[in-house]
Amino acid sequence: MIALWTLIACMPDPEFVTMTGTVFSEPGTDGDAVGGAELYTLALTGEEVDRAVADDSGSFSIQIPSGAVFFVGVEGDGYVPTGFSGQSGTADYPVTDGLLYMRSQEAYDVIQSDFDGCPANDEDGGTIEGWVGFGIDNGEGVETFLVTTAWVTVYDANAIPYDTCYLSDDEDEPQYDPDATLTGQHGRFLVQGSPTGLMTLEATYWVDEATGLQVEPQLYVIYVPEGGVASFLPLWVPVVD
Repeated sequence: MIALWTLIACMPDPEFVTMTGTVFSEPGTDGDAVGGAELYTLALTGEEVDRAVADDSGSFSIQIPSGAVFFVGVEGDGYVPTGFSGQSGTADYPVTDGLLYMRSQEAYDVIQSDFDGCPANDEDGGTIEGWVGFGIDNGEGVETFLVTTAWVTVYDANAIPYDTCYLSDDEDEPQYDPDATLTGQHGRFLVQGSPTGLMTLEATYWVDEATGLQVEPQLYVIYVPEGGVASFLPLWVPVVD
């Protein structure tokens, strides 16, 4: 038994692990499971790792790189292709319900309406959208708060930045504000017409704008599907101690 345990302990980490879960029609568990959704995973190099199709109940099983950054693309009839980014461990990974979803065309149209007038960087590009937030453990779970003083910049492979749009602070009818430079009270942002594929997203926020205190820029590698959306609900940033 000791010899066997020693052998197992010395075995290298697997090259791939299995991710399982359910695809939903919207963020969280209020949406419906989407049967027949098509999924594919990518490595940090952009190379495709695996493909799978969810069953009638929306459940899927797919390979992802072990102990590495990975990306997931999800597609389905009536939905906008949606991209996600993740970091795997060295064991099989069950996705929490509601974390993997697709933007319906109707939901996507609402986003476009909210940001009506936001200029597209490239008419043929994809969309990056979401809201900036941080989480605090209250002892009973993680409570999420939006960040109102954040700004988001997206860069392509040549380090070229792309314009980000923010909303007005109107409580009743938030709308695109061409003069806004921060997420504001809604915490939301939109990059319209970004290049597709792998991009770098940088997020920062003022802790105290008057004194110039801000968090260090947080860099994330993200995946924008062709003709689709990379959705961050929220885009996580660290809490300042």
